[in-house]
Amino acid sequence: MPRIDKTGMPPGSPIHVSHNQPLPTAVNIYRFTHDQLDIVRDASSEQVLDLLQTPFHGTTWVQIQGLADTQFLAQLAQTLDIHQLILEDILNCHQRPKLEEYEHLIFAVLRYALWDLETTLNSDSQVSMIYLPHVVVSFEESSTSLFNPVVERLKNARGKLRNHGPDYLFYALMDVVVDSYVYMHDTLEDYIFELEEELLSADTDQATLLKIQNLKRVVLRQRKAMLPVANMVSGLIRGDNSLIKETTLPYFRDIEDHALRVIGNLETARELLDSMLDVYLSLVSQHMNEIMKVLTVFAAIFIPLTFLAGVYGMNFKHMPELEWQWGYLGIWGVFILVGVSLLVYFKRRRWL
Repeated sequence: MPRIDKTGMPPGSPIHVSHNQPLPTAVNIYRFTHDQLDIVRDASSEQVLDLLQTPFHGTTWVQIQGLADTQFLAQLAQTLDIHQLILEDILNCHQRPKLEEYEHLIFAVLRYALWDLETTLNSDSQVSMIYLPHVVVSFEESSTSLFNPVVERLKNARGKLRNHGPDYLFYALMDVVVDSYVYMHDTLEDYIFELEEELLSADTDQATLLKIQNLKRVVLRQRKAMLPVANMVSGLIRGDNSLIKETTLPYFRDIEDHALRVIGNLETARELLDSMLDVYLSLVSQHMNEIMKVLTVFAAIFIPLTFLAGVYGMNFKHMPELEWQWGYLGIWGVFILVGVSLLVYFKRRRWL
């Protein structure tokens, strides 16, 4: 899909911008307290707006998948008093991960990594979140099962999710996104070790080089997505935002710790891939040197033979050897003797 050019448009224009085709907007609503859970799946825009305007003393989570319905998203932003520039960032799916704090809300943008181990295709999609008092809204560029673990925890009523407020739900959603990188890196690490064994085997070919280059792109893309996360969570922890309770701050420190761990592991993976690339180039160079050595040895053998053949191919009238009865066999004997002698010499010098 061609990228939309927004040059000249007014700030805050609700236009979806992405390399991917926008998916139809689907909305699920979860309203819960410690002893109650109401779920509305595939809610219509009217249902969403009505429920958000209906007083509720618990926590409301609005899960939005697909950003095609920009008109509904604009109405939602107006209902929740969300600034137009925030809506523009949600619809512009090329955002760098960031976290912005306002008086009445917290806005976060993260990137969810997608990597197919079989095809080694790497991509990512944007996940935006808005946390207001009693309401958390998540916006997913694509329809994924990313937040299914959070939904299951809500249904099972186990753990702290149902007993804590919206700030803990906001943490749980961010934690799922960051943990996806932890799991992905563990898988990536195993794949790198397998590739390292393949590199040192006798079957190394250009396909191995392509795998290394593709993995480098995967690692760089992950690193680009994770580097801002640690800083933005650190700023949230050290800030003084009344929306985040003191009891929830330690959980955000856990996200920061996971992000730093992923960043460190990605740095290690990048250095390892750089080393593997150097090893591959060294192996290719060594293989070429082996080929050139063999060709050089054969050239060295044929140089004296070519000289002798050239001398006796000049056809001067007075060349006594040309009249010898055994001259032809004699020159072949010299050829064989010179060739075998040089081969033995090269073998003893371990040049072959």
